[in-house]
Amino acid sequence: MIRVLAAFVLALVLQGGAEAHELRPGFLEIRQTGVETYDVRFKVPARGDRRLGLHVRLPSGCTDTAPKRTEHAGTAFLDHRAVRCPGGLADRDIAVAGLSGTFTDVVVRVSPRTGRSRPRG
Repeated sequence: MIRVLAAFVLALVLQGGAEAHELRPGFLEIRQTGVETYDVRFKVPARGDRRLGLHVRLPSGCTDTAPKRTEHAGTAFLDHRAVRCPGGLADRDIAVAGLSGTFTDVVVRVSPRTGRSRPRG
């Protein structure tokens, strides 16, 4: 009886841990639309209606050119922004705040106006 109870408790603990540390990555896509303008889309993993606390940090001076839109799409939240960054984004840092508090990563794709995509690391 004690073994059965111990196995049941162990199964509950392992199940709870697996659900708490889900490893779905986020996805950040930055597409250049003009000399200093960009379309920024960020897919943030969600658990039900709760979003992971991840947020894109663009270089200082970048401003939204339209209101940011966010929609909940089942397993993720989708953020969309149109931004203007004086001087462009080449050789400037882009960060995702909140990663250190999660067990996930973010895949990043940057598409310059030339049409060729390149990974950022």
